[in-house]
Amino acid sequence: MDGVKKGKRAMQPEKVENNWTLLRRALKAALTFLPALLFWELLLSIQLEGKFALPAGMLLFLPAQCAALGFLPCLCPNERAGRVFCLIELAGLCLFYGANLIYFRIFGSLIPLSMIGMGMDAVTNFGWALRSTLKESVGWILFLLLPLVLYVPGLRHFRPNFSLRGVLPRAVLSLAAIVLWLLGAVSLPLGGTEPQSVYAAYHDAGISSNDSAARLGVLTSTLLGLRGETAQEMDLLSDGNEEVPVYPLVKEELPAEEAAPQLPETMAVAPAEAAEAKVIDRSGPNILPEIDFAALAEGTQNKALKELSEYFGAKTPTSRNAYTGMFADCDLIYICAEAFTSWAIDPQITPTLYRLSTQGILLPNYYNSFRNTTTNGEFAFLTGLWPDTSRNANEGSSMGSMSQSAENTMPFGLGTMFRQQLGASAYGYHNYLGSYYNRKNSLENLGFTTKFMDDGMTFSSSWPASDLEMMQQSVDDYISGGQYVAYYMTFSGHGPYTPDNVIYEKNIKTLESLLNGRSMNAKVKGYLACNLELEYAMEYLLQRLEEAGRLERTVIVIAGDHYPYYLDVPAVSALLGHTVEAQFESGHSGCILWSGALEEPIVNEVPCCNVDLLPTVLNLFGLEYDSRLLAGTDVFSDGLHAAVLYNRNFVSEVMMYEYASGKFQWTGPKEDFEKTAARAYYKSMCSWLNRNIAASLSVVANDYYDYVWTASGLKAAETDAE
Repeated sequence: MDGVKKGKRAMQPEKVENNWTLLRRALKAALTFLPALLFWELLLSIQLEGKFALPAGMLLFLPAQCAALGFLPCLCPNERAGRVFCLIELAGLCLFYGANLIYFRIFGSLIPLSMIGMGMDAVTNFGWALRSTLKESVGWILFLLLPLVLYVPGLRHFRPNFSLRGVLPRAVLSLAAIVLWLLGAVSLPLGGTEPQSVYAAYHDAGISSNDSAARLGVLTSTLLGLRGETAQEMDLLSDGNEEVPVYPLVKEELPAEEAAPQLPETMAVAPAEAAEAKVIDRSGPNILPEIDFAALAEGTQNKALKELSEYFGAKTPTSRNAYTGMFADCDLIYICAEAFTSWAIDPQITPTLYRLSTQGILLPNYYNSFRNTTTNGEFAFLTGLWPDTSRNANEGSSMGSMSQSAENTMPFGLGTMFRQQLGASAYGYHNYLGSYYNRKNSLENLGFTTKFMDDGMTFSSSWPASDLEMMQQSVDDYISGGQYVAYYMTFSGHGPYTPDNVIYEKNIKTLESLLNGRSMNAKVKGYLACNLELEYAMEYLLQRLEEAGRLERTVIVIAGDHYPYYLDVPAVSALLGHTVEAQFESGHSGCILWSGALEEPIVNEVPCCNVDLLPTVLNLFGLEYDSRLLAGTDVFSDGLHAAVLYNRNFVSEVMMYEYASGKFQWTGPKEDFEKTAARAYYKSMCSWLNRNIAASLSVVANDYYDYVWTASGLKAAETDAE
């Protein structure tokens, strides 16, 4: 008996020693992934931010990621299986970072989970662009493969397995990654909790994929997206009542707005064929009197619907003004132009676009809110609401807010409003497939009768297709009838702007002749060559309108869907002749709001962006709407005017604010500046912006308009009217 006991006691030290040996081996396995992850994150950071720096928040969660990646192979039954599993992990990570790199170089963003289905669909739909991007990215791809190349030969010395007989190794492996992640999460407040902090990026479900990755790293951001939390669940709406931020010292002292210029006589009366001029009420608020938000809040137990009703009920509506109904009897051509900016306008190269941009209503402080993804800018342009650009998946919106809205009640759709209130016709066109982004269903839900590629129209090329060919196949639908609205989503301006692009090839020689020997950056030259197709389309349109005698009663609105992300900062700087300030100048876009009846330009200098165009047009055409239910603001109204960019930077009438750094530039009168008050102002602006965005997302996610229209009796009234 004593001998047996002694033998058991003698075995104990050996078991303890073996446990620690195994744990050290597991730790070594975890550290194996450390340099690879640092390397890949650095490469993506350089591509994303244009600078040699690792995201600050990434380091907090790097130990947890290394632990998970390194410990899992140790659970394999033998060393060979562990090495194979480790190789699979490395290859998978290399593919993950490589896919994000290529996606960014094609679409201007990392892969958001909420758009991953459409992202892959897009890649398969234009192989030429993928080939072109792959050719331009060979150096980046070789760098991405470097960890894999270096690690594979060393795997034969890797011993990533051990027996799990001991309780300690099993417990450590099961809990280490979770504990390390929690330690990283609880450490976040040490760096501050300001809106631009890493803490905010971690907890803000509404943050975009790019901004999230810039602060937390690509892998961490993607893992957070898997939580599935949506921005409208962040209780941003409960952050007090809706109060328009006002800078305290300038509220009364800023000079009053100048009186609106006299309306041209041609706009004061109805066109000749109309029986009588419409009576326009230019007084009172832009509201629908049937809507009682207090009653709507009381009439539901649904938390989201109640919260939205309280939020909108607290908002101050905008007022009708001297420009209300200015174009009530006109036709409207509403164009969301692919990657369009003022950089595409040149008096010699694009004289038609130049003419449209220098006449009519001029908005010199218009900004494009979106860096990439057509459907985001298109949704804002058509609905006056913010789309969901967050890093997180949202059930039912795998293709974005535009697609999700196809199943919703959307009463402020231009097609619907023109039909119901003006008795006009409504048409929607796009020179690609109607199934892409679910666009056919979305546009028809907004009241348009539609035509797409292979669905009413045919084109000589598929990606991109010709804007001119689209215009040639659509104008006859509406030009000889009564009042109408025609919506176009163009395509020819899509990059990459290389010889692989059929529109580039079609127009490059013409562009070079128009340049008349003027030197130009190659990327910019390609961009202008592709935008020549939009110029030709508009030239054809104006010619047909003039021949039909309808040019003077036509209003044309053109705005870009997003920044032309294939143009990097050096290319744009070469075009403009100075170094571009990326935070704001890249978003300072061009917007055309032209009318053939205006004899003199009307200049409106308020800062504005994509979501402001719909309420502005609704007001100009005298259409009845409720301004409280839109995120945008009519540029001629008395509401809050601010341009918001994709990274939540904003430009207001007195300030330019950089969200990521918390820095601001005062642009109001110098004598009205006071630092403490200015800080209070931008904090209230940030709060207002967060609530505004969250409300838009919640409206779509909860089909709020359907609740309002049904409960207020508006849906039944519209059905009777039809």
